[in-house]
Order: sequence, then structure tokens, then C-alpha cells
Amino acid sequence: MQFDVNMRDSVKEKAAQNIFVKNIPEIWDEKHLQEAFAKFGEIASVYIQRDPVNGKSKKNGCILFKKKDDALRAKEAMNGLKIKD
Repeated sequence: MQFDVNMRDSVKEKAAQNIFVKNIPEIWDEKHLQEAFAKFGEIASVYIQRDPVNGKSKKNGCILFKKKDDALRAKEAMNGLKIKD
């Protein structure tokens, strides 16, 4: 399995950037995801999309970085990275 990471501009400010991440291991929680991306800079929030009925991960989510440059570095480094569950 490998990450698929894409950029999305934050609605509030262009300076803050969202990274949309696909293929997150189903057993990961927000803490795991944040730890994987924290080395790139300060993170404002982390979100993993979950099924509203059973609470299972849909294997995608968003990471909001406080700085656009940090988000760009994370995207370049993590996109296509092979990971283990």
C-alpha cells in the first residue's frame, strides 16, 4: 500500500494548506497519521474520514498544515511512499 497525497487550498487562508491523503491503513487513527507527517512542520489539524454507521476508516483524510511550504514538502516526500499497516 502507498500514500496518495494531494494538495487543497484552505478555505480561510492561502497560507495554510490541506493535504488530502488516500490509502491510509485502516488500523491507523489520527495520532498515527499526525506522527507520520509531523516531521514536515506544524500541523493545525488531522482528520480521518470514517463511516458514520460503523466508525470504520474510509482510508482517507486531511492534514492541515499551518504553513504552505511545510505542506508542499510533505506532499513531495510522502506521495507514493510505501507503508505497512
